[in-house]
Amino acid sequence: MTEFMAGGPVKIPFQEILAYLESNPNKTDFKGNPGGYICSMANLQELSDHTICWIKDKKYLSDGLAKEMQSYRDILVVCPFALEIEGVSCIVTEYPKGVFFDILNRFFDTRFAHSISDQATVLTQRVGPNVHIGANCYIGKDVEIGDNTIIHPNVSIISPCKIGHDCEIFPGAVIGADGFGYFLEDGVPYREKHFRGVVIGNYVEIGANTCIDRGLLTNTTLRDHVKIDNLCHIGHNVTIEENCMVIAGTVICGSAVIKKNAYLAPASVILNQISVGQHAVVGVNSAAIMNVKDGVTAFGTPARRLSSKG
Repeated sequence: MTEFMAGGPVKIPFQEILAYLESNPNKTDFKGNPGGYICSMANLQELSDHTICWIKDKKYLSDGLAKEMQSYRDILVVCPFALEIEGVSCIVTEYPKGVFFDILNRFFDTRFAHSISDQATVLTQRVGPNVHIGANCYIGKDVEIGDNTIIHPNVSIISPCKIGHDCEIFPGAVIGADGFGYFLEDGVPYREKHFRGVVIGNYVEIGANTCIDRGLLTNTTLRDHVKIDNLCHIGHNVTIEENCMVIAGTVICGSAVIKKNAYLAPASVILNQISVGQHAVVGVNSAAIMNVKDGVTAFGTPARRLSSKG
């Protein structure tokens, strides 16, 4: 079955994929019929003629699956071992998932037009080349957007905000609203005015309906390659260092610091001024009310140490 993408059906020769992989830093080997072609991608349960799929390791390759693969034309499998299945081609690599999605990104991803919707309100002049801004976005005058960044519909970027290159911000995200800061006088709460902004590095992704507050007295900062899932809250003055992953429903309270390569699981909570160490993990539905050291997996409410990497 041919997969129909935007712009019509695709037909990608194996040779074109192999030529692309020659420039890829991941080492790969090809075994099979170099004259084949693919039209679509598939998981192992939905194979059809002319599809590309991937296998994590040999335990997922049953005899039944191998036999099924032989019944289709031009199956291309990305895997960490050489297949010995007659008529089935494979790309052998140490990083099968990464190579598989690299191929999908290169050959199947429909790039956004580098345009600004006439239904968007864009007050800034500091928009880099090849930027896409979707319908119903609001981009304030003190916003800077780097090259090749994609901003999906209904995104609001309000305060002073600098966004790096090759970022992607998904629908409904709000960046740069005031955080939840109050002081009390005679028991009455008064809002603390937020004076700083948001600084976002390169290759950052921010999920749908996520909110990132502007800084109070220091910037809220997301560094390079940070990935934020849908429906997360990032409080004022938070710093998230390189390569961190923040998963759906997570709340990071004001002035917390999430260090390099940390992983915050779904619905985790990081209290204000807490530090989560490098390569640390905060588990599902867990609350970090004390600092989490480097390499530690913390789970529970309050989150307690389970293990240490290394």
